[in-house]
Amino acid sequence: MNNYDSLEFKESLVQINYLTSSEFEFLKKSLLEEFLSKYLSKNTKLAYMDKIEAFFDFIEGRAFAEKEAIEYRNFLIKKYTSAKTINLYLSAASSFCDFLKENKKIEKNHFENIRRPKVENEVKTLDLSNEDVFAIFQALEANQSKSSPMHSALLATYFYTGLRLNEVANIRLKDVSLAKDDPFLKVLTKGQRERVVPLHPFAASKLAIFLSQKDRKKMSPSSYLFSSIRKTSAEDRPLNPTTIRWILKKAMKLAGIN
Repeated sequence: MNNYDSLEFKESLVQINYLTSSEFEFLKKSLLEEFLSKYLSKNTKLAYMDKIEAFFDFIEGRAFAEKEAIEYRNFLIKKYTSAKTINLYLSAASSFCDFLKENKKIEKNHFENIRRPKVENEVKTLDLSNEDVFAIFQALEANQSKSSPMHSALLATYFYTGLRLNEVANIRLKDVSLAKDDPFLKVLTKGQRERVVPLHPFAASKLAIFLSQKDRKKMSPSSYLFSSIRKTSAEDRPLNPTTIRWILKKAMKLAGIN
């Protein structure tokens, strides 16, 4: 029997907040060695070790439950702009928790039901770099036109969710949740299936600013979030994807991006 088998795991990872620094380091080493022993490739082991170490560093000194799993995901979203990278870290942590659960070290893998960023169509719009995207939002903020809050919210949603233009255009007010710890959007796919998309904190902040300036009395839950200004009738209409492309190109020009 390994020494760590006698420790109390239960709902938290060994009640980590009660371990000394040396005990914590021994636990990490022992668990990691056992978990990684099933992988033959040295590169695979190193990749998992790096990502699981990051998970351990995040939760060190406190118990681990669903709240911490959500906080870890949000921490990764703030640190990395790539949904693929974020999901690699979350997958590694989830695989490790599955291992702990199978070996009766914890009762539940709290990553099982945590929403993850969608990788498909991730910020590759016109091959813009992170610096370009940052410059666009700086330019919009400096511009201070009446349309800047809407354009910032629209482009932040587009850049940081990986949604298609038509999916962004068809978001309704009722589809937006700006809960501090877990902001998200509900989106209808091509097959009319609803899926939940986590919101990057930056996108959530831009949406909050935009919504705070809208006349909510004139809106219903089913109103389009980004509605067309040039209405040919009283009917609420979404922005055309072509219009969103025009807004993006205008913002790029404002930022000095060709």
